[in-house]
Amino acid sequence: MATLQSIRSKGPLLVVVIGVALLAFLAGDFFKVFQTHSNKTNVGSVDGESYSVMDFQQRVNEEAESYKARTGRSLNDREMSQVRDQVWQAFVLEQLVNEQASKLGLVVTDDELQNVIEAGVNPILMQAPVGVNPQTGRFDKDILKEFLVNYSTQRSQMDPQMAQMYDMLHSQWLSFEADLRLQLLVQKYQSLIASSMLSNTVETEYMQEGRTTQYDALYAAYPYRSMPDSAVTVTDADLKVLYDKYRESRFKQAEEGCDIKYVQVTITASDKDKADLLQRMTETASTLRGKVDNYFAQVRANESTETYVDMLRTKDAFPRDVTSRLDTVAVGEVVGPYMNVGDNTYNVFKLIAKSNQADSVNFRNIVVARPTQEATQALADSIMTAVKGGADFNALADKYNGPGQPQWVYSAQFNAGIDEQNAKYFSELFAAAEGALYQSKVSDMTVITKVFEKRGSKEKYNLAIVKCPITFSDETYSAEYNKFSQFVAGNQTIDAITANAEAAGYRVQEQRDLLSSGYGIGNVANSREALRWAFNAEVGDVSQVFECGDDNNTMLVLALTGRHEKGYLAFDYVKDQLRPEAIRDKKAEKIMADWKARNLTSIDAYKSLPDVVCDTLKKITFAAPVNVMRIGGGEYVLNGLAAKSQLNQLTQPVKGNAAVYVLDVYSTNKTNENTNDENELRIISMTYQRSASAIFSDLVDKADIEDERYLFF
Repeated sequence: MATLQSIRSKGPLLVVVIGVALLAFLAGDFFKVFQTHSNKTNVGSVDGESYSVMDFQQRVNEEAESYKARTGRSLNDREMSQVRDQVWQAFVLEQLVNEQASKLGLVVTDDELQNVIEAGVNPILMQAPVGVNPQTGRFDKDILKEFLVNYSTQRSQMDPQMAQMYDMLHSQWLSFEADLRLQLLVQKYQSLIASSMLSNTVETEYMQEGRTTQYDALYAAYPYRSMPDSAVTVTDADLKVLYDKYRESRFKQAEEGCDIKYVQVTITASDKDKADLLQRMTETASTLRGKVDNYFAQVRANESTETYVDMLRTKDAFPRDVTSRLDTVAVGEVVGPYMNVGDNTYNVFKLIAKSNQADSVNFRNIVVARPTQEATQALADSIMTAVKGGADFNALADKYNGPGQPQWVYSAQFNAGIDEQNAKYFSELFAAAEGALYQSKVSDMTVITKVFEKRGSKEKYNLAIVKCPITFSDETYSAEYNKFSQFVAGNQTIDAITANAEAAGYRVQEQRDLLSSGYGIGNVANSREALRWAFNAEVGDVSQVFECGDDNNTMLVLALTGRHEKGYLAFDYVKDQLRPEAIRDKKAEKIMADWKARNLTSIDAYKSLPDVVCDTLKKITFAAPVNVMRIGGGEYVLNGLAAKSQLNQLTQPVKGNAAVYVLDVYSTNKTNENTNDENELRIISMTYQRSASAIFSDLVDKADIEDERYLFF
């Protein structure tokens, strides 16, 4: 019963952690959310279809726990924000695609879904919470089937902790299955759109011609950078022309935005803080050199970011600043304290033991659990006697734990850490000889293990590492907080803050068009509360001091300077963004008019003009932008210009991205590339698939989407 044992290996501790985390959410943050927004129960809607905050957060929790199960670590603040984005975007996609699929009669049947799972090759299946084989790294339908059978037939017989773990994984699988069905529907809809775009031999001929015909040309160019901006005049009317041109593509805004000015204060350790930490780490090193009864407690007492695991593990399980020193360290030796600049920490570590061990072990176990310890041990002893007497171990495992196969466990699986109870079990497993049969106590169960095969050999280490960040003390924080609070209290308008910040040692920063779906303010971690304030404030308001950042190492004060409703950004707000392009266009007009008036007939004639660059371009095709090295950047206009030019005839001036150009194509030839219509049609089909993907952006643009997640998270 490989899946059951895999889940058991995570131990009771994970169940407790998950339970406490969910309870804290439900009883704490979630309660405060509803206190603040008692009239709001939805995080948003798509075309009138609402998404309740309860359902949204449940889905986020599932994704977060699935990530933790895969990686062994929890999400940080920014990663959690990204998960919320993914869950929201999945909801939007689901509503829009379901609406279109309903109109077209598209569905994904249960049989289609099962066929995809049976085949096991769809890349989406690699993200499944159950079913990925740790040995091959591929999805294995048999592992999934085993889990589902165990859940349906043995769920009622499991102890409460194991049942809770199974319930969580089963819920995650159901959510994943729904996501898989949606992705298959998206693919089906996308394929339908792509197949409605047809090609023919004329198009393939154009593609072949564009890719295989090459041109060599002389060029003359006047770079825009060579002309001062003062040489042209740009009016608001010129800017308005560009605004109207780009209004739909660049200035449409699907959500509310605002402008803020803010002051950010990052608190760092003082010289005294550093000295105090160094003294404490020196004392820790002295303690580790003596007799230590409980390394786990000793490491935890020092507030180390590294947790002690009483298990031999490979170098990859430990920080690089530690492993870089291991080759010269003897067993029992203590290293440090030393400072590691890479992660801003002081460090001390002790090499407790090292040994060569197998890198992977193939084993199977029989988990024996009965109502009493006596009954459990009696059955375990009976099984051991039977196996030693010649009974088939796998047959007994099938009898007591269900059908399954021996499984491989690898050293790398423990790099992210493991709880104390399971560390003991797997330490015994890796230390056992090939062919060994033995019993272990795991919680209130007895586990009988058979080692079938061992492979590889790696140097492994048991290390107690005390890694402490060099951070500020409470006294340092209080001093900085009081100083900043006094500054804010004495400057309650944005004008006052702007005028007096520099003298007080602070800097005013600006963020324009801050979106409600953002992760926070600037790059400051845990600043969603400040973002939420900005979207509930009035223009001109100044906020209280927000404590945010990693470990509350950052303080913020905000002033709201502008607000932009959902729709289009105003012309006056964006016109300065358009000015460089308008200046470029005016320069191009001026240069082109001057060149046409001169009526020059050769590249040599252009060489005499000041600031004009002349050179040669080789192998121009219609399939890729021309990289003009001496000007800088790619110029798509030159592809078409070369293809339309007459041989040995100077072109008219054209406007490029970085300069105005004229070309003189002096040779053309065909490459020897082998082409066929089937290959060209395949390339065109791939282009159509990409075009079909873009339809989802159009669906989003046309939909009525209300995103109010910022009110809650």
